[in-house]
Amino acid sequence: MSCLLFYFETHPMSFIADQRKILFRKKAIISDNRIVRTANINTPYINMLLSNYLITSINMKVGKIKNLMWRQLVDSAYNHTLKGT
Repeated sequence: MSCLLFYFETHPMSFIADQRKILFRKKAIISDNRIVRTANINTPYINMLLSNYLITSINMKVGKIKNLMWRQLVDSAYNHTLKGT
């Protein structure tokens, strides 16, 4: 990740925080604990994050969610470097 920081000049902390929030919500939805599963964990905010990373559903596999988030990060960094030239 540090080499990407050098080349793309991005700060991935927001990316990491967003990814953890999305994955936590996904774990809460599939939890065996009924209270955790039905808790409303700021659903509008999670939906906004999903749309920000072009993820259509939180019911996707974790690997697919991570790949979509990574692709969005790389695309935004690539577009940022193109605008700088």
